[in-house]
Amino acid sequence: MNAELLKGKREAVWGFERFLKGEAMPPWPLEVFVEVSNLCNMKCAMCGTFSAASPAKHQNMAMDERGFYDSETFNAATASVLQHALVVHAFGYGEPTLHPQFREFIEYLSSFGVLVDFFTNAMKLDTGLADFLVTSGIGVVCVSISGATAEDYESLYTGGKYETVLQGIRNLAEAKQRHGSRYPVIQINSIGYDHHIAKIESFVEQMASVGANHIFVKRASPDVKLLNDHISICRPWVEGQLLARARQRARELGIGFDSSVYESSTVRSEEEWELAKARLMRDKQQTHVTAWHPHVPLSELSVYSKKIELFPMLESYKMQIEPSPMDVPESEVEASLALFRPEQPVTPCMEPFKTMYIRQNGHVKPCCFALHEAPLGDVVKHSAEEVWRGAGFSGTRNAILEGKYPRKVCGTCIENHHAPPGHQIANLIVSYGLWFRARYGQEFLDGAAARRFQFAPSNREAVRRWGREAPSDPAPKPNGALQRIGSAALWNIEHIGGMLLPPPGATIQLADAACIDIDGWAVDAEAQSSAAGIEVVVDGTPYPAQYGASRPDVVEAFRVGAYDKAGFWCQIPAEAFQPGLHTLALRIIAEDSRGYYATPTRAIRRA
Repeated sequence: MNAELLKGKREAVWGFERFLKGEAMPPWPLEVFVEVSNLCNMKCAMCGTFSAASPAKHQNMAMDERGFYDSETFNAATASVLQHALVVHAFGYGEPTLHPQFREFIEYLSSFGVLVDFFTNAMKLDTGLADFLVTSGIGVVCVSISGATAEDYESLYTGGKYETVLQGIRNLAEAKQRHGSRYPVIQINSIGYDHHIAKIESFVEQMASVGANHIFVKRASPDVKLLNDHISICRPWVEGQLLARARQRARELGIGFDSSVYESSTVRSEEEWELAKARLMRDKQQTHVTAWHPHVPLSELSVYSKKIELFPMLESYKMQIEPSPMDVPESEVEASLALFRPEQPVTPCMEPFKTMYIRQNGHVKPCCFALHEAPLGDVVKHSAEEVWRGAGFSGTRNAILEGKYPRKVCGTCIENHHAPPGHQIANLIVSYGLWFRARYGQEFLDGAAARRFQFAPSNREAVRRWGREAPSDPAPKPNGALQRIGSAALWNIEHIGGMLLPPPGATIQLADAACIDIDGWAVDAEAQSSAAGIEVVVDGTPYPAQYGASRPDVVEAFRVGAYDKAGFWCQIPAEAFQPGLHTLALRIIAEDSRGYYATPTRAIRRA
């Protein structure tokens, strides 16, 4: 990478760090979404936009402008932003490989030294495209596929061919092998329907056999009500056991497996499960779907979709795009954003401080979750840099620092608590750094600089440092009341007072310091998940640690994607270590907070 590009990207990273410290607004977005296409060559039943099984499918299509990203128009407007960005997500609400100039556009993005990733249905992933993606230095290709058999897959993914998708994944894996490349990482995005979870172990074996690197199992969304009775709800004693076997099988086959999103919402009893299923059915009935058919077997979806009665098309369903805050007088900007304060406290959302989403028509929104109706700017009228610094983004950022959000852009997401809980800067730095090293043979940041981001201020702490009003933290659970439930098997204290930990049995000798830093990693091995929290215990006194730093090395070692946020750091005042001998141990709070695991104690001596 040339020196100017490298300087620009580091400038963006340091700028975001200054923002987290409360010093200045971020000068550039670190992540850019480019909606290459919002058209698709399939009509997957569960898709909220293109589903052939939705009675609102014509409305859904009419509520947006359809087409391809116009590179000739937008390239000049986006160049300065791309020069500073780390990651470009080259996809949106459509299939990116349909773009007539898809390869040329990927080459253009790659020229800016960005890690490019995209989602695809893999129907066009032939050997030629696979070779191109490897040699272009693409970072991640995520293939959307669920189902361990052709029937299971093709029942949901209308228009898709199971063998074509499998061959596409093989093509990419074989191209990587030919070129001796670790990239692109092949990720699998699958959805938690009953039939899929029932065969999840076989699915893992199938994906491993074609060369996938990681599998992510997500929760099914009730966007298409006809499928509500097929949505899987996790019972730890049923679906949880199936996933545990699949996770073990993935470990044996050397493939990553992460079902944490699917398992993030579980029930505690059969009664809860039945109530949850009943709620899904009530939602289905309220859309009058059951007037057509109370239950449609997946194998009959394709035939049934051709017979459904479509909702009537009304003029009101057509997309009405409002002027952006950059196109109204300064006195009307706040009204244009329609700011509101959430009724319930929410974790401050950092997306408008680090992300920019450029739609295929040039409209700009702050992230992939934001609604389309009220863009924050338009790269047809202004450069992406001007939009980033313009009234829309600036007004949104300042509002968030005061605990408010623009309703027309963020309302649905904030009110449903769908916003990402963290800014994920550590993850971003690690992912980009690994790709950067493989691509350019050098380090993006030195070790000390990269390490700072592992313990960057949280979303809430960043807002506090700006001295603005922010929602209060929920009251912490009193861990002192928790009971010990066992000894932890997976943990490591790596540094104490900046020194590497000596071998077990050896006494740790502390040097004089105003405070003592302790760091390492720990997980809830029994739940195969990150823990709920970490406490460092000195002479029986617990000190809460900052927990959740990204540790891809832990994921790599144990092949468990849920171990990604395993890092901890704790700063203990020096007065806790008076001259003499002391004991040190960890309390690892179980993932469900039912108790804590205790580690063996280590001896510490301070002269």
